[in-house]
Amino acid sequence: MNKSSHLILIPTYNEATNIVPMIQTILSLHTRFDICFMDDNSPDGTASIIKEYQETYPQAPIHLIERQKKEGLGPAYMAGFKYAIDHHYTFIYQMDCDFSHDPKTVLDFRCLLEKDYDFVIGSRYVNQGLIVNWSFIRKCVSRLALFYVQLLTGLPIQDSTSGFNGIRCSLLADIIQTPYLRSLKGYGFQVALKYFSWKQGARLTEHPICFEERRAGQSKFNGMIIIEAILKVFLLRFK
Repeated sequence: MNKSSHLILIPTYNEATNIVPMIQTILSLHTRFDICFMDDNSPDGTASIIKEYQETYPQAPIHLIERQKKEGLGPAYMAGFKYAIDHHYTFIYQMDCDFSHDPKTVLDFRCLLEKDYDFVIGSRYVNQGLIVNWSFIRKCVSRLALFYVQLLTGLPIQDSTSGFNGIRCSLLADIIQTPYLRSLKGYGFQVALKYFSWKQGARLTEHPICFEERRAGQSKFNGMIIIEAILKVFLLRFK
């Protein structure tokens, strides 16, 4: 099977209802992308569904990293980054499995990366960016969090917590060795990844996205994620 230079990384935990539709949507794009799922031992059988798909369609560019337990977003992505580097991919894409991120937007990210950007951020808060099905309170919390990040770090982007991104793989080799980044579990990981990339001189750009609350399954958003992000971002200014 020929390998693409573009790899979409998707962390999963209890995403059995979304796996097959997500695979089919990505494979239906007019441009080839490989897909790597990082599954945190989902009790709903998410990994089993992925393996069944691999067996049924052995030529499909689907890869699976099975992790022993649920450790959070950060460690899952670190495993995916290592896989991408070890297998010599040129570009990687971060995306959720719940269709809150439209897979078709990856095509826009790809164009921007190939135009010589290093880091493309899918932004809800630039012109034409949208959020669908969020409560007023959650929108306020998100806005306050982004203001807090900009105030403390000086990071010159509008959506530092975005989990929908495209990244040049060569940028990651040094960054993933950063002990502080490796300690992060939740949304603080996304902020720190952008911050360390920016400090390293990466060419960052934001592209508008429509973020839609998940179609199926249970949201992973909770109070502990917010607390970790607040504390870790405060410490980030000293790194």
